[in-house]
Amino acid sequence: MHVKAACLGAIGLLMLWLPTIVRAQCEPAWDSAVGSPGASSTVWTTLAVNEPSAIGPAVYIGGQFTSAGGTSALRVARWDGSAWSALGSGTTSGTVYAFAAKDGVLYVGGGFASIGGVTTGTRGIAQWDGANWSTVGGGMSQSNSGVRALLFWGDDLYAGGYMNEMGGATLHKLGRWNGVSWSALPGDPIGTIDSVAALGLYDDGDGEGLYVGGDFASAGGNSNAANIFRWDGTNLSPLGRGTNGVVESICAWNGSLYVGGHFTRVYQDDGTEVIANKIARWDGTEWHDVGGGMNSLSGYHVWALNRFDDGNGEALYAGGSFNSAGGASIKYLARWDGVAWSNVGQSNLNGYVYSITTSTYDGGLYAGGTFSTSGTPSAARIARWAGPLPASPLDIASDEESIALGESATLTASSPGADIDWYTGGCGDELVGTGGLLKVTPSATTTYFARAFDGTCSSYACGEITITVDCTPADPTDAAANPDEILVGESTTLSASAAPGTEIHWFTDGCGATLVGTSGVLSVSPTADTTYYAQAWNGVCYSDGCASVDVVVNCIPLEITTQPTGGTICPAAVPNVQLCVTAEGTGVLHYQWRRNSFSLIGAVDNCYTATAAGVYSCVVTDDCTPVISADAVVAEADPAAGDFDGDGDADLADLDLLIPCLTGPAASADGACACLDAVPDGHVDLLDFAALQARIGG
Repeated sequence: MHVKAACLGAIGLLMLWLPTIVRAQCEPAWDSAVGSPGASSTVWTTLAVNEPSAIGPAVYIGGQFTSAGGTSALRVARWDGSAWSALGSGTTSGTVYAFAAKDGVLYVGGGFASIGGVTTGTRGIAQWDGANWSTVGGGMSQSNSGVRALLFWGDDLYAGGYMNEMGGATLHKLGRWNGVSWSALPGDPIGTIDSVAALGLYDDGDGEGLYVGGDFASAGGNSNAANIFRWDGTNLSPLGRGTNGVVESICAWNGSLYVGGHFTRVYQDDGTEVIANKIARWDGTEWHDVGGGMNSLSGYHVWALNRFDDGNGEALYAGGSFNSAGGASIKYLARWDGVAWSNVGQSNLNGYVYSITTSTYDGGLYAGGTFSTSGTPSAARIARWAGPLPASPLDIASDEESIALGESATLTASSPGADIDWYTGGCGDELVGTGGLLKVTPSATTTYFARAFDGTCSSYACGEITITVDCTPADPTDAAANPDEILVGESTTLSASAAPGTEIHWFTDGCGATLVGTSGVLSVSPTADTTYYAQAWNGVCYSDGCASVDVVVNCIPLEITTQPTGGTICPAAVPNVQLCVTAEGTGVLHYQWRRNSFSLIGAVDNCYTATAAGVYSCVVTDDCTPVISADAVVAEADPAAGDFDGDGDADLADLDLLIPCLTGPAASADGACACLDAVPDGHVDLLDFAALQARIGG
């Protein structure tokens, strides 16, 4: 069994910039340069390294060949867009089956005993830094094992294949390299399986997981994990009940996980069978057929899956040994748009496709296999499908990468045989100029995207450069308030000085906190002591700091304008002595009545009806200070003693109170007159007068 790198191995390396619009006026076609004369024998694996580094951007191929493009290259070779080259001395025996790349290092897996002349510790796996080969933790010791799949998940490299150990660590066909040492998965959950052929990443809604495909009836003791399972970093779980044949390729696309291989059935959780010839879709919960799939007969495989946009929208590409897809005559390479299968190009390839990689640098899909033609023109074992696109721009630079607001910078870029289009917002978004030299005056920090255009087609990807604009104006000075001390309700005028071309924004609660006005001269009426902050604004940026000024707000003196007046109450009557105050002050006034210097619960209005004799006063409080009213004496009358006014004796003052209540014979003793019923019979009459007269004269 043979296998290629998973589709995510190439996609995960994307460090250039995907376009946000499709290429116009460029029909995809087979490229004549890369595959003629191509590779001398089978290409089993391909990988596009898209970021600029010692190993990229470039496309790498591995397999059984001994030359590429007419250049001696033993089983591994590099295409830089114009020429093929070897990777040192390559490997003299065995086959290269898998690639992965990260941080400027190419990792190579296969069935070789050694590579690049490094004979120790490079069995089955090695790394290439652009100049030299070296070991990856010691490699394997068994001669009958090999690496068939490589994939980075985070910072860890996962390797699958036939190996039972790596770097001295015991493995069950799957190992993890953390940059220091090899190990099995935590807890070593896989158990005994035959081989791992494919690795991929997919988020099924519960987080991203590592998907492992290959040739095994069960994994981790779970018979439902037939030929494929998910590993979340801690636990192993099946996909339904797996497949009835080997899984040889895995690719996430359009929200689902696609699985290719040598199977004809997949099984749901409940055991329900789904016919899926050589390819199936897993949506995170259930399996689905993919447009009828490929040939159902034995001997037909889907070896490779990857996603690619040839200018007509992104689609899933499948390569293998099939000769039909969706019931149509489509050989070895097919395109699935989510609805139907279609041919890639005007004619079919004439041999198997074992691997597919996509280059975001030059916008091409690279297919490797056994074919000797890719339609017209011919290609041997390696072919590129794309539009006739110019190369992405190189040497993107600016004479100034940090400028002040109002200054300019000159952008430069180059692409052989093509002009440069400059965009902002993204590659292909908003065109701001053309040419290898472009002067720009950004008003804020801006990223510019350079895209090559040859008069018909644009490059697939852009280069980019960011111009940092220091637009910060100088801090304001001379913040002042005139006057800086006011009474509540009055206004003051704020002022500050700022650099030309800027305006003052005023804030409270801190510099840049609560905006209260946007004028260099601002009238404000604070109700309490307030600090005002002046910050400069030039239409794009604020100054780093503020100037500040404090405004002191004094209260209007609280004044009681009407004092409470006392009176007399009588136990026999309803209390009718009402005490009131009126006052003027700042804000909301609050009242608290007191009797004999003790506060009365609930007596919080400006008027209070006395219910007992005593000395009453009211504490009036505004937003600033309290003031106490004058005392108001409330006396209690003693009619039986002739003391109608409660002053402690019977005298002519009491007579003055009695006379108005003598309105006729047997006048009723109610209201205020109730306190004058000296002869308690319920009436105020001459009997009460006589009693008072006797007490005054007595």
